[in-house]
Amino acid sequence: MYLVKRATIWLVGFLAPGMAVAQTSVFQPGYVIRAEAPADTIRGYVDTFFAVEKKGVIMFRTTQDAATAQTFTAAQLTAAGTGTQEVYVTRQIPIGDSLQPRFLRVVVRGEASLFITESGEQRARFFIERQGGQAMPLRRGQQLQVLNSVLAGCLALDFADTPANNRAYRYQLDDFKQAVQKYNACKPAQQREQLFSGPPKPGNQVGMRLGVQNSQLYYPDEPIFYNQKPTSGLSPALGVFVKFNLGHRVAIVPELLYGRSNNSFSVVKRVGATSFYYTNTMETQASYVRLPLTLRYTFSRPGRLLRPYIEVGGAGGLVFGAQSLFILVNSELAGGTLGRTQKYSVGRNLLGYHGGAGVDFYSPIGIWGMSVRMEKLFLKHSYKTEDFSVDNRFNIDNQLLTFTYSWF
Repeated sequence: MYLVKRATIWLVGFLAPGMAVAQTSVFQPGYVIRAEAPADTIRGYVDTFFAVEKKGVIMFRTTQDAATAQTFTAAQLTAAGTGTQEVYVTRQIPIGDSLQPRFLRVVVRGEASLFITESGEQRARFFIERQGGQAMPLRRGQQLQVLNSVLAGCLALDFADTPANNRAYRYQLDDFKQAVQKYNACKPAQQREQLFSGPPKPGNQVGMRLGVQNSQLYYPDEPIFYNQKPTSGLSPALGVFVKFNLGHRVAIVPELLYGRSNNSFSVVKRVGATSFYYTNTMETQASYVRLPLTLRYTFSRPGRLLRPYIEVGGAGGLVFGAQSLFILVNSELAGGTLGRTQKYSVGRNLLGYHGGAGVDFYSPIGIWGMSVRMEKLFLKHSYKTEDFSVDNRFNIDNQLLTFTYSWF
């Protein structure tokens, strides 16, 4: 617990220096176009992250280091963007029983245009619009009917409700984008087609982990130790990992992690009312690798330099080496001649679970991180005598403080 307390202090100290810097990194050069007079294009710095999410707002600063930012809703703007990468337009879309203004991100703009939203307010993620017409929602299961209605008049396109077309135009961005581009290619070009890549998608990361673990390996069912734990010991924690981003905040992180436990424990017990005492000593040692599979949730949004997170997961693993794990119990009788030594064998497989928290710092040369993790591992314990056999478990309690470095 001492290690965890110290790690918490270090974690806070690690976070503090960069907080002010982290707040300014999300505004990019861009523009907004007001819906009301003066309907001019105003250039400055924009933050579009929440444009197509539930908040539905765009933040704007006249300069990158401005102390305050203006917040615009879809009703206040006709368009905004960051140039050739991200463009957002305001459209009236069905919300409940009425049409309401919302920001839509432009994917293709031309004689026919394709938009996308992530707000979750309606059943459609995609909208399609012909020049001078209304933005129509592409709802799942109805996409062929809408495509056939909006993109009519191009002989090269066939949106009949057939098995082949259902396979060709699935409910995904690439298929709709292809249909709109084909339509624009076969129609007289009154407006030049433009493609917008949108915000950068989070890439997967490969990284390494280095730190220390505070470990206790013990046999909780041994009655001579009264379920007490041995003293803990420090050892290196080394590993590698891959981070698969499922979105801007959620990720799956498989790892390969090495650890070692080396502990000892003694209990002195008086034998009844005699002057004899038993000294029971337990020595434990293990070297092992585990394969944690972790679900991680990151709190701050992309673009921040500091991104704290929490994580939880499970792990399987393997104790390796012929002499890499042993549990030795010695009993000595002071004042007498009787003593005993027991050496237990254990299975090689281990299972467990863990949880923790950390923070990543995004730098120009990679992603640096610090994390604290609590881990519980279980090993199967089996031994036999002439009279009986026992199947129990050993426990490993670990607290890890590690530093990471990863790259895309």
